[in-house]
Amino acid sequence: MSISLTEASVLAIKTALNERSKGIGIRLEVSVGGISSLSFRLEYADELRDTDLCFEHSGFRVVTDLKNLAYTEGLVLDYSQTNGEGGFSVCHAEPCDECGCGSG
Repeated sequence: MSISLTEASVLAIKTALNERSKGIGIRLEVSVGGISSLSFRLEYADELRDTDLCFEHSGFRVVTDLKNLAYTEGLVLDYSQTNGEGGFSVCHAEPCDECGCGSG
C-alpha cells in the first residue's frame, strides 16, 4: 500500500488520536461510483479486521480494506486549514488521464 502523508496531515491525525485517546489509527474507506469517480472517507480505526491492510506511520496505523488496494496506490493525504476550518484532502501523486474524461 503506497499512501503518502504530508507533515500537516500527520500532525492533524496525531492531534485527533491523542484527543480521542483510544483506537489504533485511521481507516481510509474508498467508494467507487461511475467513471473515474472515487470518494474517500477517513474515520477512526479501533481494531483491525480480517481483510485489512495497514502500515505504521509516525506512531499510528493507516488502515484500509484489501479491496481498496488498487485505489490507494499513489495517494497523498493532506490537511489544510482556511479561515479556522480544517479538513483532509486525498489526491493522487500523479493525475490519471487513462479514462479520457478530462477529470483526471
